Amino acid sequence: MLLSFKTELKPNNRQVTKFRQHCGVARHAYNWANSIILETLTARETDKTVKIPSAIDLHKRLVAEVKPLHPWYYESSKASPQQALAELRTAWDRCFKKVSGTA
Repeated sequence: MLLSFKTELKPNNRQVTKFRQHCGVARHAYNWANSIILETLTARETDKTVKIPSAIDLHKRLVAEVKPLHPWYYESSKASPQQALAELRTAWDRCFKKVSGTA
């Protein structure tokens, strides 16, 4: 017999603020990395030796280039942008392998 439990979160105002802050950091990292990958794909049209960055490469660039410019990154967990970058790379890998269907 399988049992399941449904749990409803009832965050207070401080927790709601933190949730939104983490989502904003993840969204910013995802969009920033997506623009980097698009620039790389454009560069690959003329030079096939250009490597498409991995999630780890993107995270290293994020720490070096973006975090010093945006101190609000340090107010949230480092896992938020890392997960966003990993999900972005998974999405692009699925696109390259033509695994995802079209809508």
